[in-house]
Amino acid sequence: MSHSPVHPAGKQGTDVTSRLNPREGLVLYYPGAGTDYGPLQHFALNLDLAVVVYVDYLIKPEMIQDMLRRFSATTPELQRVSPRDLACHAWADFWPDDSRSLLFAKPSHAFGFMCDLQIHPERSTRLIYLATEGHKTYQNLLGTRLQPDLVVLQDHGFGGNWRDFGGFSPMYRMARAASALPPLLFSAGENTRVWPGYQAIGEPVLLRGQMHQYERRLYQLEDAKIRTEWDADESSWRWEWD
Repeated sequence: MSHSPVHPAGKQGTDVTSRLNPREGLVLYYPGAGTDYGPLQHFALNLDLAVVVYVDYLIKPEMIQDMLRRFSATTPELQRVSPRDLACHAWADFWPDDSRSLLFAKPSHAFGFMCDLQIHPERSTRLIYLATEGHKTYQNLLGTRLQPDLVVLQDHGFGGNWRDFGGFSPMYRMARAASALPPLLFSAGENTRVWPGYQAIGEPVLLRGQMHQYERRLYQLEDAKIRTEWDADESSWRWEWD
């Protein structure tokens, strides 16, 4: 049985260089990720997760390495990612034209790394970690082969976020305007507002490795025609949509 998802129209963009193009599979996006490896590990084990894009403009390279050591038996080599790898000219392209977005971090301190992880024994997952602004970075991915299928929403509630990611956030409005709302959200309920138009399809869970003890649950876009199937041989969910 094939485990490559059927992506919505517009997913097959080619404006991301071949070095970052993932194998076929789902793309997860987590803005303000910090060192929260819970969603990365959980969904790499339970979905056909091809690539994970973590974004946090307060992250440091040593923090990424420490996060990887906490759940990976071997620490993979981090490879540099440049703005041109993501079809942009400079890291400034990953910040919105709003002076408030510069309150906590600036493009001059931005960087990117990637590595391939063998979390599931039968398939690899590529981690791309960007020290950039989460809303604008999300917009840059829309319409490319890295357009997110699953977005993690958690407004952690400590200093450093100039705008929330949940509710009617810039991310939500950008995706809706581009007709590119992700089919799936994984959202904290206690401190984060779910995007409009999504319904819960899973029970609240606490994951190993998450930064705070807020239960999160899986949500599905209400008008998304998603078919789910559990494959016992692969020990994972298969998601397909029309």
